[in-house]
Amino acid sequence: MAGRLERPNNVFPVTVAIIAGLTNLLLLAFARQYIEDDTVNMIVGIYAYLSVPLCAYGLVGIIKEKPKYIAVFANYLFLDAAVWALCRFLVAQFFFVSIFDDDVCSVYNPRWSPENFHHDIITSVQRFRNDRDGISSTRRQCQVQVGAFQTVLVFLLLAFTAAHGSIAMGMRQHAKEVEKQQQRPEIVYEREKPALEDLV
Repeated sequence: MAGRLERPNNVFPVTVAIIAGLTNLLLLAFARQYIEDDTVNMIVGIYAYLSVPLCAYGLVGIIKEKPKYIAVFANYLFLDAAVWALCRFLVAQFFFVSIFDDDVCSVYNPRWSPENFHHDIITSVQRFRNDRDGISSTRRQCQVQVGAFQTVLVFLLLAFTAAHGSIAMGMRQHAKEVEKQQQRPEIVYEREKPALEDLV
């Protein structure tokens, strides 16, 4: 009975190539619809236009088991991981700056201050102190929560970047496996001959 070396599983690489191509098509549609800046729109459009053929190139290489095609696609995935990481961190930076500028915790500023501390507004000094301390404590809690949210967001961005890079590494490993599989001669396994045949 003859048997051959098992071929590398193509399900995951094919899925990656299809998702990458669809993502770039969606990116292109998003840029045309929502990005008003002509320069940014042009840069995003060029990147998406170039990425889609590379994804198709990788898909063909995976299906037809061409390691050079797959290696090119893996290198593109590394570049794509770097580009998306940069975009994610830029968006996060703009988000953090907007939080800092808007001072989202300013709603917890004390309602009373020395300027409006008049006898016709505040009738109890103790009440003023209690309210001010309570609001200040709530503001500090808000600032801690915002800081924790920013930290979690940064870790999520790092996790997405690491996952993207690991997919590229996996694709490169798949290219090597395909290449090794093509270089190895077929191994034929034979059943043991019956004992009577050995006696002849």
